[in-house]
Amino acid sequence: MINKFCIEIPEIPVFSNEGNRLLIRMAQQDKKYIKLNSKNYDSSYTDIDENEFGITTGKPDFFSFQMKHYDNDFGNIKTFMAENKLDVNWNKVEPIFQKISHGIGPHIDVPSRKISLLYNLYGSATTTFYRKVKNWDNDMIFEKETVDAVFNIRMKMNTWYLFNNHEIHSVELDPHMNFRCGFVLNISRAVDDWDDAVSNWKKAFTNL
Repeated sequence: MINKFCIEIPEIPVFSNEGNRLLIRMAQQDKKYIKLNSKNYDSSYTDIDENEFGITTGKPDFFSFQMKHYDNDFGNIKTFMAENKLDVNWNKVEPIFQKISHGIGPHIDVPSRKISLLYNLYGSATTTFYRKVKNWDNDMIFEKETVDAVFNIRMKMNTWYLFNNHEIHSVELDPHMNFRCGFVLNISRAVDDWDDAVSNWKKAFTNL
């Protein structure tokens, strides 16, 4: 039985190490694209460290930003994906960059991000999923002591995963990693729900 949280998708082509570095550089190029998530840090912070990808003392542990079709670098992302034999259905899919430097506690993502395809550009980590609680809502955070862990998966670099963002989850970096950078395709508008995504994640692409 396939779990309802996160599964590896080996059919999607992976990027080279140079491709990973190129995507990380794209994420750093224009800071105005950063839209800070509302979890676990000072919301007044509006910048990232270009040299360390945001890994500096006193700066937030987590950021997430989504590129829009009118952003200057969106064309570069489209070209990069096409060059890597991934023709994305851009009418239904949005690219997102994430950085986590010290892990992030149990939470549920924003309403618009229900299901995604996630690729670790750098930094392996373990994601733990928890049993849903009563009266849960999107974009909520939870104390770890108040939720019960039911599933975990070590998410490797250079691997695509189908990810259920509307289940409670937390992220813990591998001990030897100081941060994780992820490239995410939000496919929530391309599929109906988790079961549809498991069977039809290829709707996010036009050539797979």
